[in-house]
Amino acid sequence: MPLIGALHRAALWTKRRLQPVLRRRRAAVATRAVDPYPGYATRDHLILRGRVLAKARAISAAGPQSKWRNFKDFLSLFATDELRDLMITAPDYDLTTQTDEEGCFTLRVPVDRDVPVFVNIQAAGADKVHPTPVFNARTAAFGVISDI
Repeated sequence: MPLIGALHRAALWTKRRLQPVLRRRRAAVATRAVDPYPGYATRDHLILRGRVLAKARAISAAGPQSKWRNFKDFLSLFATDELRDLMITAPDYDLTTQTDEEGCFTLRVPVDRDVPVFVNIQAAGADKVHPTPVFNARTAAFGVISDI
């Protein structure tokens, strides 16, 4: 009997620890935030990248800006909950890709006509479509690469 009691206590302890994580994961599906990065054009493809997070980052711009508030906002930029294995689609081109373990995705759209200014992307199960800007470098004489 002591073994059964110990197993029961261990199961309850595990359940209490996992419930907030599972609850947050279920809520993340409903509140996902797609953060598309500006895309670019090559000769044959449009390269679209972005990241999917469980919720949008809440940086407070209103109210007094104390050092503590700024520090908390700064830390919240790094404490993100990424959504892995989520399908991302480009509905206008019937293309899909999947997010990796960091919530990032890359979508290569074949282009044989004029490069669009925006490409719409959408997360699976979401109603919102995100227009992603595309920089066309096909006719550029030179390019600037910067880490700033």
